[in-house]
Amino acid sequence: MKISKIFDNFIIKLEFTALVAVLVAGRIMSYVSVDDMNSRLGRVMRTTEKVAEISSESLSLCHAEAVADWYDNRSIAMRSARESEIERIEAAAFSEQILAESIESACGDASAGEWQREVNAREMIEYATQFIGNSYAMGGSSLTEGTDCSGFTMVLYGKYGVDLPHSSASQAGYGTPVDGLENAQAGDLVVYRGHVAIYIGDGQIVHAANSSLGICISSVNFMEPVGFRRLL
Repeated sequence: MKISKIFDNFIIKLEFTALVAVLVAGRIMSYVSVDDMNSRLGRVMRTTEKVAEISSESLSLCHAEAVADWYDNRSIAMRSARESEIERIEAAAFSEQILAESIESACGDASAGEWQREVNAREMIEYATQFIGNSYAMGGSSLTEGTDCSGFTMVLYGKYGVDLPHSSASQAGYGTPVDGLENAQAGDLVVYRGHVAIYIGDGQIVHAANSSLGICISSVNFMEPVGFRRLL
């Protein structure tokens, strides 16, 4: 009877020891059996010894697996980022190729440079016509507060990288000469005696005419043209 009770107490104590091990090492192990608390030689180890042994081994394994997973995930992410960047570059190159082919197709024999000149000319004319009705001001260069003819052309061509002086006589020497109205294109500078304007096509110009008309559209024969200059 006494031996049985001692054995029962030993079993209870051993199970309690196993419970303590579970509580202490709970973050690493999900369960520790009574057999886990015995050494291979059959010697019962102290709780702290066994927990330290199991915890050390499990923690090392846990760290090793976590680091391996981190590197795997990082490699996947980096590879994915590289592939995405390559796809973006290839897509951009493809878009540029399509654009170039579209320009070539739209222009026929014209160069891409000529196509861009025409685009700039149309944009400049659309912008210029927004200010129709605004006032003329001798010596001015404000499209809203007042401008004279050379101030008007100076500001508009300046938006497209053409630097002109604030003088109609001086502007007449800029750009490439165009041989007559029949060869003039929208966006060309029309030169008069003491006056300049922008040709918008169909025999018309946009300009800061005078104090009576302000900024307006007129016939190219508003005055007798003395020349045409291609600035774009």
